[in-house]
Amino acid sequence: IKAVVFAIAFAISLTEFSRKYISIEEVIMSDCMQNPIKSKNCLTNTYQSADVSVPVSVRPKVNTGKPITFCCGEPTVTPSSCRIVCNDYDCSSGTCKYTITQKVCIEVPIEFGADATVGCPCIICGDVTTDICTDC
Repeated sequence: IKAVVFAIAFAISLTEFSRKYISIEEVIMSDCMQNPIKSKNCLTNTYQSADVSVPVSVRPKVNTGKPITFCCGEPTVTPSSCRIVCNDYDCSSGTCKYTITQKVCIEVPIEFGADATVGCPCIICGDVTTDICTDC
């Protein structure tokens, strides 16, 4: 009974398939109206040797993230060597100077990558035969 049910279901599916899709013979006929080929004919393969080239351009790209700074140890303060600083006209407007030095470690995240684009391909045709290409 299972085999009969399967056979009926298969026949219904095949009928629905043939309503929705055209046969391979119809495809061949529509593409080759001048020389129609039946799908039951012999099949012949041909082989074309060729050199195919395409120019490729690679452009590098680099993105940096936000740097993070870490302090290493304590800062060092160095006073200016000139303790009295005055300008030529008014000694009350002098400026005190000193140098502060801090050893730091800076994390700089950097992302490296590249974009590639291709140009128009070209082909140099070789021989065409019914034998598989021998120089592959």
